[in-house]
Amino acid sequence: MPSRARTALPRRRPAAEPHTVPDHIEQPAAAQLTPHDVADLINHARLTVADSDALMDELDQPRLKPARPATFAVPVAVPVPADTRPAAAMACLNDTMQRTVAAMAWTTPHDIDGYAIDAPHRPGSPARRPASAGSDLVLVRANLRLTVTVAAYVLHHFADTVQKLLDEDLQHLRDAGVETGPARRAASPSDEALDDLDPANYVRYPLYDEADPFDADAAEALFIGHGLRW
Repeated sequence: MPSRARTALPRRRPAAEPHTVPDHIEQPAAAQLTPHDVADLINHARLTVADSDALMDELDQPRLKPARPATFAVPVAVPVPADTRPAAAMACLNDTMQRTVAAMAWTTPHDIDGYAIDAPHRPGSPARRPASAGSDLVLVRANLRLTVTVAAYVLHHFADTVQKLLDEDLQHLRDAGVETGPARRAASPSDEALDDLDPANYVRYPLYDEADPFDADAAEALFIGHGLRW
């Protein structure tokens, strides 16, 4: 049975302040840049928002949309030996998460909850197929709640921009051996109803501002995700 225990994760260190790309660094001429290129430079802290406004004016393009956060719930799992006690298995998952979240550039982790432990399985075999003693592993699973902050994006392209940045940050988890499931929109930390949410059924929100219909398109209403289909 899933556990409703929730573990707070350490906040990542603030990212360095964006800076203008120095003239001596090789980069495309302004005329060769697209609005998406400019947004990418801002999000990777190589160009300030103020400088991007002047650049977009030079390109005769609408200015980029400003910083905007999006909160997600991401299923995560790590394999542990089958004889690991439940508390130790959950601690292993927590320790792995804490070692990796500091490397994330755009993502602020909030907490991890909804712990569950699978039946033992042999490495390389389907998770629910019985395995012989001595070679068994179990997956300890949970839900990670995090917020991705996009510094700038092209109008109507928030969804693909936030997915790109989220995937880059989640790669740190995958490199550490954490399996990740599809990301779903979740309540933000300021949501008063957060504690009443079932971790397995987070409230889903659209990726656009419903109060501003001119800032929305069909693509931004879709949910995004990457990885295992659990």
